[in-house]
Amino acid sequence: MKFVLISNILEHQAFADFVRAAIAAYPGAEFLVAGDLLNIFPEPGEDLQGSIFYELYGDTIVTEMDKLVQTRFKHPEQSGFIQPLKQMFSPQGDRFLEAQNIAWRRYQKLFATLEKSIEGSKFHFIPGNMDYPQIGNSLTKNSYRLHQIDRDVFEKDGVRIGGLGGIPNTVHPFKGVVEISPYEMSEAEYASRLHDLWGVDVLVTHVCPEECPIVNNFFASSPLKLLICRAPFNFRKQSDFRGQMEIESIGDKCVIKVRPFDYPSNHAFVIDLVPGKINPPSVEMFSWNSTLTT
Repeated sequence: MKFVLISNILEHQAFADFVRAAIAAYPGAEFLVAGDLLNIFPEPGEDLQGSIFYELYGDTIVTEMDKLVQTRFKHPEQSGFIQPLKQMFSPQGDRFLEAQNIAWRRYQKLFATLEKSIEGSKFHFIPGNMDYPQIGNSLTKNSYRLHQIDRDVFEKDGVRIGGLGGIPNTVHPFKGVVEISPYEMSEAEYASRLHDLWGVDVLVTHVCPEECPIVNNFFASSPLKLLICRAPFNFRKQSDFRGQMEIESIGDKCVIKVRPFDYPSNHAFVIDLVPGKINPPSVEMFSWNSTLTT
């Protein structure tokens, strides 16, 4: 069974074309998504003005992100993002419900587009930290094609695939200052959820082993053979903050790091999962260039 690996969709209007092109190139393939689906509060180098944060707070995101980049995130406690993020993500925040309502509308649009574009394929996704898992689950729980696999396991051709969304609240540069996303939790809670997935053959997470000791320890000690995760962002690097796609073999295990969706070109790993032959996995590179005129 072949899977196209993708991450950080960011609701780009060209994404549906990418999905259709991947299906044409690999008939019968399905999709595994390492989060984030929505553009809520983007990373440096991503679409700032297309974010929900920009919709709520305007050019604040541009000026404050520039300050963080210029200082290489040295003093997040002085950032002008702190109060707006509290307002967005704290249940007591002034704009908490407004942000959720915007997210609901965006999910509806994204999922409707995906339902049309993936045809007979399936789209298995975990919510990233920049996602609202309750909304995602509510809108896809009755869908045949769209499948949120947060804290869930499904089986394909004898291979057990699990997913864990969100992040521990200690893995981002604002740790100890403010929660920067709608789906983060304590390390203890994240570790407990991860332990519940013990015994899967393949695991999809939003964080990499080098970002998160909990994931690294689980990867090393569990029977897991293949970890698929979003490529880590480098917050201290000023040229390209976005993670680099790569495959890393560690003993009899393998980590595949998935780079965020890029426009107008994109390169995605396509893996073929065969029972008993998960490591090394059979991997191909799918290259795509958009003809969409924006």
